[in-house]
Amino acid sequence: MNALESRICSTANGSYTLVGRAAIMLALSYTREGEKFLKTELKKNDFACATTCFGSRIDKVKRKITEAVLGTAIKNGVIEKTAEEIRALIKAIKKARSGFCFYPLANTGYVFKAGLVSDGKWIAVALFGQSVFFPENDKEQVGLGIMRIKQW
Repeated sequence: MNALESRICSTANGSYTLVGRAAIMLALSYTREGEKFLKTELKKNDFACATTCFGSRIDKVKRKITEAVLGTAIKNGVIEKTAEEIRALIKAIKKARSGFCFYPLANTGYVFKAGLVSDGKWIAVALFGQSVFFPENDKEQVGLGIMRIKQW
């Protein structure tokens, strides 16, 4: 575990939520061991979390992001299957997607890893992705969306 992962995990039980930071760490985790360690530490501190990887062409990329993240969140218990929680997740997905520059003029492909974290009140979706059109033009991008699940 590196120093940054240690700091994230050691402050996860602090007085403020770290759902955004934790989601980014999950999306950027490079190895299965690192991902598993982060998930274990987050779950110890009462965070629900999940990750998923997927790819798509430009013509279907926005729909694919929503479908993959929504399915992963429900399957792994990050959210309940209620209108309120699904609405919050979809808004967080849209915010995370807005961090990406999509190139509609070419038949560009994209690969993504999504990190999802919830503390029951807030949900964060972090997307880490790369366009795969020409090797010399591949761009790494990150997007983050955080939404309140429970209304006042």
